[in-house]
Amino acid sequence: MREPLGSRKMSQTLRGVIATREFSARRAGKAVRVIVRIGKPYPRSTGEWDCPFEVRGLGRTRVRKCLGVDAFQALQLVPQAVRVELQKAKGQVTWYGADLEQVLPRSVPTIEPGLARRINRLIDRELARFLRVARRRFRARQKRGT
Repeated sequence: MREPLGSRKMSQTLRGVIATREFSARRAGKAVRVIVRIGKPYPRSTGEWDCPFEVRGLGRTRVRKCLGVDAFQALQLVPQAVRVELQKAKGQVTWYGADLEQVLPRSVPTIEPGLARRINRLIDRELARFLRVARRRFRARQKRGT
């Protein structure tokens, strides 16, 4: 039986690291370094691809992998799986002060093309509104000389 796409547990070690990122977390009032490493995607005997990753610093470290129909999809799924792992942390996880919503934004679901288009239009509309407000504030500060 085929396994579903997404993150899976894996007992082997991470080899062929292609990317690393260090996050900060607060756990029990202490600052903690959280290291995320992504391995090189590799083919499975079934034709699909796995992309391994690990999250260190939040307790037990284990290599997980994302399964995709090709290397690109497997790699593309890793940031979402990492986001899920970091959200499990009992405490806020940040990257240079930015929270997970900014650093690892949720992807737009493509369950049904019409739904994805509507969600993308909503996102575009909200971004445009945000930029209009930011420009007005910037111009007002320039006029005040601050």
